[in-house]
Amino acid sequence: MRLPTRSAIPAILGLLSGLALVSPVAAGVPSVAVEDAVRFCETGLRPVTGQSERQTREQRLNCIVLIDSVVGTVAQLAVLASGNEAVPGRPIRAVFCLPSGVDYPELAETFVAFAQANPDYKRRVAAAIVVAAFAARYPCR
Repeated sequence: MRLPTRSAIPAILGLLSGLALVSPVAAGVPSVAVEDAVRFCETGLRPVTGQSERQTREQRLNCIVLIDSVVGTVAQLAVLASGNEAVPGRPIRAVFCLPSGVDYPELAETFVAFAQANPDYKRRVAAAIVVAAFAARYPCR
Protein backbone atom coordinates (compact mmCIF):
# COMPACT_ATOMS: atom_id res chain seq x y z
CA MET A 1 0.00 0.00 0.00
CA ARG A 2 1.34 3.41 -0.94
CA LEU A 3 0.93 5.94 1.84
CA PRO A 4 1.44 9.65 1.28
CA THR A 5 4.55 11.36 2.48
CA ARG A 6 4.31 13.57 5.54
CA SER A 7 4.63 16.60 3.26
CA ALA A 8 1.50 15.52 1.37
CA ILE A 9 -0.64 15.24 4.49
CA PRO A 10 -1.36 18.98 4.88
CA ALA A 11 -2.51 19.17 1.26
CA ILE A 12 -4.82 16.20 1.71
CA LEU A 13 -6.21 17.63 4.92
CA GLY A 14 -6.68 20.93 3.13
CA LEU A 15 -9.21 19.13 0.93
CA LEU A 16 -11.17 18.40 4.06
CA SER A 17 -11.48 21.92 5.39
CA GLY A 18 -15.27 21.60 5.34
CA LEU A 19 -15.13 18.63 7.71
CA ALA A 20 -14.53 18.96 11.43
CA LEU A 21 -10.79 18.39 11.76
CA VAL A 22 -10.79 19.40 15.37
CA SER A 23 -11.00 17.16 18.37
CA PRO A 24 -14.49 15.81 19.08
CA VAL A 25 -14.66 17.80 22.31
CA ALA A 26 -13.78 21.07 20.59
CA ALA A 27 -16.28 20.45 17.83
CA GLY A 28 -19.10 20.25 20.37
CA VAL A 29 -20.83 17.48 18.43
CA PRO A 30 -20.79 13.73 18.98
CA SER A 31 -18.14 12.06 16.87
CA VAL A 32 -15.71 9.17 16.87
CA ALA A 33 -12.03 9.92 17.46
CA VAL A 34 -9.44 8.37 15.17
CA GLU A 35 -7.83 6.38 17.97
CA ASP A 36 -11.19 4.79 18.84
CA ALA A 37 -12.01 4.01 15.21
CA VAL A 38 -8.57 2.46 14.67
CA ARG A 39 -9.12 0.26 17.71
CA PHE A 40 -12.50 -1.08 16.60
CA CYS A 41 -11.41 -1.49 12.98
CA GLU A 42 -8.29 -3.38 14.03
CA THR A 43 -10.08 -5.66 16.49
CA GLY A 44 -12.82 -6.26 13.93
CA LEU A 45 -10.25 -7.34 11.36
CA ARG A 46 -7.75 -9.04 13.66
CA PRO A 47 -9.35 -10.16 16.93
CA VAL A 48 -7.24 -9.91 20.06
CA THR A 49 -6.67 -12.89 22.31
CA GLY A 50 -9.72 -13.62 24.42
CA GLN A 51 -12.08 -11.59 22.23
CA SER A 52 -15.35 -13.41 21.60
CA GLU A 53 -16.76 -13.97 18.13
CA ARG A 54 -19.65 -11.67 19.08
CA GLN A 55 -17.24 -8.87 20.06
CA THR A 56 -15.34 -9.33 16.80
CA ARG A 57 -18.57 -9.07 14.78
CA GLU A 58 -19.61 -5.94 16.69
CA GLN A 59 -16.25 -4.26 16.16
CA ARG A 60 -16.25 -5.19 12.46
CA LEU A 61 -19.78 -3.78 12.14
CA ASN A 62 -18.74 -0.54 13.88
CA CYS A 63 -15.90 -0.16 11.38
CA ILE A 64 -18.14 -0.90 8.39
CA VAL A 65 -20.76 1.58 9.58
CA LEU A 66 -18.12 4.32 9.94
CA ILE A 67 -16.65 3.65 6.50
CA ASP A 68 -20.02 3.25 4.81
CA SER A 69 -21.27 6.49 6.35
CA VAL A 70 -18.24 8.43 5.19
CA VAL A 71 -18.33 6.97 1.67
CA GLY A 72 -22.08 7.63 1.39
CA THR A 73 -21.75 11.20 2.65
CA VAL A 74 -18.87 12.00 0.30
CA ALA A 75 -20.82 10.51 -2.62
CA GLN A 76 -23.85 12.66 -1.78
CA LEU A 77 -21.70 15.78 -1.47
CA ALA A 78 -20.13 15.02 -4.85
CA VAL A 79 -23.58 14.81 -6.45
CA LEU A 80 -24.62 18.09 -4.85
CA ALA A 81 -21.40 19.80 -5.93
CA SER A 82 -21.29 18.30 -9.43
CA GLY A 83 -23.01 21.30 -10.99
CA ASN A 84 -20.82 23.82 -9.18
CA GLU A 85 -17.43 25.24 -10.07
CA ALA A 86 -14.87 26.35 -7.49
CA VAL A 87 -13.17 28.39 -10.20
CA PRO A 88 -15.04 29.34 -13.38
CA GLY A 89 -14.37 26.69 -15.99
CA ARG A 90 -13.08 24.16 -13.44
CA PRO A 91 -15.76 21.89 -12.00
CA ILE A 92 -15.36 20.56 -8.48
CA ARG A 93 -14.02 17.03 -8.59
CA ALA A 94 -14.51 14.18 -6.17
CA VAL A 95 -12.22 13.91 -3.15
CA PHE A 96 -11.58 10.20 -3.79
CA CYS A 97 -12.66 7.53 -6.27
CA LEU A 98 -13.01 3.98 -5.00
CA PRO A 99 -12.21 1.29 -7.55
CA SER A 100 -14.92 -1.25 -8.29
CA GLY A 101 -14.57 -4.37 -6.22
CA VAL A 102 -12.87 -2.73 -3.25
CA ASP A 103 -14.20 -4.31 -0.06
CA TYR A 104 -14.64 -3.14 3.52
CA PRO A 105 -11.60 -5.02 4.88
CA GLU A 106 -9.37 -3.26 2.33
CA LEU A 107 -10.94 0.11 3.13
CA ALA A 108 -10.51 -0.53 6.86
CA GLU A 109 -6.84 -1.51 6.35
CA THR A 110 -6.32 1.68 4.32
CA PHE A 111 -7.77 3.80 7.12
CA VAL A 112 -5.87 2.00 9.90
CA ALA A 113 -2.53 2.18 8.05
CA PHE A 114 -3.00 5.89 7.30
CA ALA A 115 -4.01 6.69 10.89
CA GLN A 116 -1.06 4.73 12.30
CA ALA A 117 1.34 6.46 9.90
CA ASN A 118 0.02 9.83 11.10
CA PRO A 119 -0.25 9.66 14.90
CA ASP A 120 -0.53 13.45 15.15
CA TYR A 121 -4.12 13.08 13.97
CA LYS A 122 -5.22 10.42 16.50
CA ARG A 123 -7.55 12.78 18.37
CA ARG A 124 -9.16 14.14 15.21
CA VAL A 125 -12.64 13.24 14.03
CA ALA A 126 -12.34 9.77 12.48
CA ALA A 127 -14.55 10.55 9.48
CA ALA A 128 -12.19 13.30 8.32
CA ILE A 129 -9.18 11.00 8.54
CA VAL A 130 -11.06 8.25 6.69
CA VAL A 131 -11.57 10.75 3.86
CA ALA A 132 -7.88 11.78 3.98
CA ALA A 133 -6.80 8.13 3.86
CA PHE A 134 -9.02 7.37 0.89
CA ALA A 135 -7.98 10.56 -0.92
CA ALA A 136 -4.36 9.50 -0.55
CA ARG A 137 -4.93 5.89 -1.62
CA TYR A 138 -7.69 6.30 -4.20
CA PRO A 139 -7.23 9.65 -5.96
CA CYS A 140 -9.53 10.51 -8.84
CA ARG A 141 -7.71 10.64 -12.14
